[in-house]
Amino acid sequence: MKTKLISLGMVIGVVMAVQATDYVMLNPLDTAFLPTIPLKDYGGDKARNALENDALWHASDQSLDMETFSSDELHKVAKKLYRTTHRHYVTFPVAYWSKMPQGDSLLVSGRVYLPKERKLNGIIISNHFITTSDEDVPSDMLAMESVFTMKGYAVIMPDYVGYGLSIGERQPDLDWHNAVQTAVDMLDNMSALLNYYGYSYPADVVVTGYSQGGAVALGVSRMLEEQGGAWSVRMLYVGIDPYNATGTYLYSADNEEQGESVAIPLIITTLSDEYGLEFWLEDFFLEPLLSIYDEWIVTTEYTDEQNKELMASSMPFVKYVYQDLR
Repeated sequence: MKTKLISLGMVIGVVMAVQATDYVMLNPLDTAFLPTIPLKDYGGDKARNALENDALWHASDQSLDMETFSSDELHKVAKKLYRTTHRHYVTFPVAYWSKMPQGDSLLVSGRVYLPKERKLNGIIISNHFITTSDEDVPSDMLAMESVFTMKGYAVIMPDYVGYGLSIGERQPDLDWHNAVQTAVDMLDNMSALLNYYGYSYPADVVVTGYSQGGAVALGVSRMLEEQGGAWSVRMLYVGIDPYNATGTYLYSADNEEQGESVAIPLIITTLSDEYGLEFWLEDFFLEPLLSIYDEWIVTTEYTDEQNKELMASSMPFVKYVYQDLR
């Protein structure tokens, strides 16, 4: 019997319990769970001077060397920056309703970083890299992007659909529509939060993203420009972003390699779910991936490093996946 690709249902009871204890609701704004933010940033100048020390960044560069990069190293650098900066900003996970392209609303999540100084230089929307682990998404981890609060920026980081409060939904990869929408919806809901705390802020934003987040960042900029609403884009920074989906795939197929072990499986399920193509797993995957697909790819329990190990043990079938896709 063929196994059809279907979306997993979200467990509402679990989501509501998490929301009540850990997340601040943005729409409508629930002020009961908001933390107090002092009006004065005592010691902020000293921390800013520390961040300009070359030794700190040299150590970070070594930790993030491309030859040894891992999410564990990323966490180490984030913790190092946290020790320097955490007294000078406030961060908390947030929940909000986002309008999906299909027309329904979905409860999604993210994280905000707010400097203590009330006059903001701007808002940064940061879109995260590809991951298959719920431990690596903004609402559940400290991000290096928090360092920009020391320069007077509020930083907002949405979770992708399928993570955080929307866990159980399939993560769409290289289908930017809902990832872009959740980012824009998070930005739209920031005004009430910032006004509550008494922040002044410009209406132009800085949009950033890396890897999968780079492609999303391009989409966020495009949507904000096309909407012509309250927000405009001041600057856009992207890195190693697969904005050319066809070119990214062809490179992987021709070289029988890919930057992330789960990229091709996620793209296949995205095409099936988002465009109603109703692919069958057997049309694309061989064993052992075929039998453990939902556990491996969909559960968000495995880190990128664990997935790479699993993929490495299954490499003989990868080239056949590429051949079939082409």
